[in-house]
Amino acid sequence: MNKPTFALLAAALCAPVWAAVTEQDVAAAREPALAGQAAATAQLFRLYEGADGAVAEWINETLGQVAQAHPKLFLTELVAYNGGAECTNVSALGPDFVDAFAQQAGELAVRRAALQSVEDTALETARDHCTAQLDQAISRSRAAAAALDAVE
Repeated sequence: MNKPTFALLAAALCAPVWAAVTEQDVAAAREPALAGQAAATAQLFRLYEGADGAVAEWINETLGQVAQAHPKLFLTELVAYNGGAECTNVSALGPDFVDAFAQQAGELAVRRAALQSVEDTALETARDHCTAQLDQAISRSRAAAAALDAVE
C-alpha cells in the first residue's frame, strides 16, 4: 500500500464517528414533540448535545414550547436526560420575541405557570430549577420593557 493511501485509510479509521446535528434532525422531532410524544421530546434532548449555535437555539425554543404545552412530559424527559440537575434554556423564545420585552415577560410567565402546575414529587427539583431560570428571565424582560418605556 502506498503512503498516501495508507495515510487516508488510517485517518478514516481513527477519526471519531460523529455527525453534526442538522436542522432536518430537529425538524423530524419538533412536531411530534409539540404534539406531546415522549420519544420525540427525548430525542430533542439527545440532539442538543451534538448541536451547535442556531440548531441548539432551535432545540431550546422547541423544548420551551414543549414545557409550556406539556409541562409534565418536559420535566419527565428533562429528568431522564440529566436527572433534573439543571434546566435547559427553557426561556428561549425565538425570533418572534426579539426586542419585544413585555411580550417576552408574558410568554415566559405562561411557561412558568405551566411548569408550576406539575405537582409530581419526582419532578419537583427539575421544576424548581426551571422556574428559577424563568423567574430570572421574566425579571430581565420586565426590566428591559420598563427601561424602554422610560426612554419613549
